[in-house]
Amino acid sequence: MSLPHPGIPVILAASLTTLLMEFSEIVPVLQISVSPVILISGVGLLLLSITNRYGRVIDRSRFLGDGLRKSGEGNGHVWAQMQILRRRAKLLRASITFGVMAVLCAAVLVIGIFAGSVLGINPTAFVVVLFSACMVSLIGSLVYFLRDVNLSLAALDLDFEDVKNRI
Repeated sequence: MSLPHPGIPVILAASLTTLLMEFSEIVPVLQISVSPVILISGVGLLLLSITNRYGRVIDRSRFLGDGLRKSGEGNGHVWAQMQILRRRAKLLRASITFGVMAVLCAAVLVIGIFAGSVLGINPTAFVVVLFSACMVSLIGSLVYFLRDVNLSLAALDLDFEDVKNRI
């Protein structure tokens, strides 16, 4: 048996050699553990779209609110638009929350797959639970996003109705 490095006790050196993997063994582990990163990238693009919509809803709400405050008179149509915008902002906030949770689950999944493989632990149950949580969060984000899209159409219908009544 060869002696370990002069500053490392024999017991510690033996356990370190069992933990260390050869480079050829670690490459497939890295490939598997990086796979959820594709999911992170896709959800990131979705979050970019949702946060842009959220920003527009907030800006439009402020614009309409400023208009109502400056005019000093009540306008039922503008107030109805602001109520829809508030509901949309809440839906988009929930969609963003679920999207961020999906990204967090995917990031922890990457760490879990990698750590489980390197440490020789079978991470199957952990992977299944975390991947399922990631997908449920993604579905939640998409459902709230779709609800916002439908609600934005309701706001457009209000505008059409207002224009039709003025003609």
